[in-house]
Amino acid sequence: MIHGRWITEKHVDGIIDRDDDYWVVKTNARVNRPKFPAYIRFFNTHTSKCEYQLDCSTSALILYYNSPPQIVFRTTGHIWSEGDSYFVTLDEGVLFSNDIENSTEYSHPKFWKFHVIRPLNQE
Repeated sequence: MIHGRWITEKHVDGIIDRDDDYWVVKTNARVNRPKFPAYIRFFNTHTSKCEYQLDCSTSALILYYNSPPQIVFRTTGHIWSEGDSYFVTLDEGVLFSNDIENSTEYSHPKFWKFHVIRPLNQE
């Protein structure tokens, strides 16, 4: 029997503050760190350039948990541009990998997007 693996939740999604730096991807199956370079990338939709990236195989800013299955990662020190929109991509193998298969690549700009706003209490 083949069991499908998929993402069940993404956090943060939608509207964020410019210094938000805590991200979570929850799945329906076990996760593990890849043994090869596999990136989480953040693209600015206005410039079409990658503004931030993490290599899941080596970064200490990424933690893998299996109870419940999720990846928690930080973009510590990065400030997002107010008023800009971004999208996040996941390379093949970011969620899990083994000798037989790797997790699917998520590279579509609509997969995970967010917009940066100024907090209401700031002028």
